[in-house]
Amino acid sequence: MYPLHRDNSYDVPTGLTTEATVMQTAPIGGGCGEVVVDVTVDESGRMVDYKIVSGFNYLTSAQMRRSLENKLIFTVFKPGTQFGQPTAGKVRLSFRDSEVDVRG
Repeated sequence: MYPLHRDNSYDVPTGLTTEATVMQTAPIGGGCGEVVVDVTVDESGRMVDYKIVSGFNYLTSAQMRRSLENKLIFTVFKPGTQFGQPTAGKVRLSFRDSEVDVRG
């Protein structure tokens, strides 16, 4: 019997899974300062939840929070896949008044 090998350095990436990604950002400008958000995307590519990771101090008013939520609602996501089938996933977005940085 051969010992079970647990060294991950021998794992070969297969490309059988992909992460959720952003296809198009919202055409809505500024208003929420700088904030980092983790967005949960369902298997259809729709946002189902979000969590503010940093930038709480910019979202002190209801108007700033609505501005962020509007940006998220109108952002188009592509769901991740597992073995070619759409699956839920997460995307990290960094919003600044002048740009959006995506890390999927």
